[in-house]
Amino acid sequence: MVYLLAVKQYFHIAGILLCLTFIWRPCTAQNPGSDLVFDRISQKQGLPDNSINFIFQDSRGFLWLSANHGLSRYDGHHFKNYTTIGKGGITDLAVKCITEDKDGNIWFGTESGLNKLNPFTEKIIQYQEGTGPGTIPFRWVNYLYIDKDQQLWLCSEKGLALYNPLSDSFQNYEISVTGKDDRVNKFINIILDDGAGKLWMTSSYGIKAFSKKTNTE
Repeated sequence: MVYLLAVKQYFHIAGILLCLTFIWRPCTAQNPGSDLVFDRISQKQGLPDNSINFIFQDSRGFLWLSANHGLSRYDGHHFKNYTTIGKGGITDLAVKCITEDKDGNIWFGTESGLNKLNPFTEKIIQYQEGTGPGTIPFRWVNYLYIDKDQQLWLCSEKGLALYNPLSDSFQNYEISVTGKDDRVNKFINIILDDGAGKLWMTSSYGIKAFSKKTNTE
C-alpha cells in the first residue's frame, strides 16, 4: 500500500513538472525583439512624402499608401506614385483614405474630391462635390468602406453616402456629428459592419449606429 502511494505521488509530481516544462519553454524560447528587423522606407526609396496618412493592401498584394503629396503603390521593391492633379490625374494631393471594390478598382478620397483608379488600365475617374451622377455630397472625404454586402460607403461632413454603381451616384444620409456647438470639426472616422444590418461609426459626436434596412441613424 505504501509502495502504491509512493508511485502515485511520483507520477503526480512528474506530471506537474512536465506541464510546467511545456508552459515555461514557449515563454523563454523567444527573446522579445531579437528577431525583429525594421526597414525605414521614405522619400529616399521613392515615396512622394514621408508623412503617411493611410495604408491599404489590395487583393493582389500591392500596398497602397496615402500621403499629403499623393498616392503610392508599392510592390515590395518599387513605388508607383500618383501625384498629378487635374485632368487624367487625381483631385488633390492630400489623400486621406483608400479601399478596393469587388471589381478591383482602387478608390481613394482626398481633401478635394474622390477618385476611382482602374489598376489595370491606369484610368482615373474623379468625383467632385455636387449633385447627381459622377459627384459626391461633400468635397472632403474622411473615410471609405466596403461592407459585407460589397457596397461602397463614403463618409464626409454631410454624413454617410452609399454608392450606386448603376447610376454612378451617391445617396447621402445625414448623420448628426455635432452637439449644441456646430463649430466643432464634423467627421466620421471609422465604420464597422456588424453583419446584422447595422454600420457602427466613430464620429466627432460619439459612436453612431446606422441601420442599412431603414437607412436611418
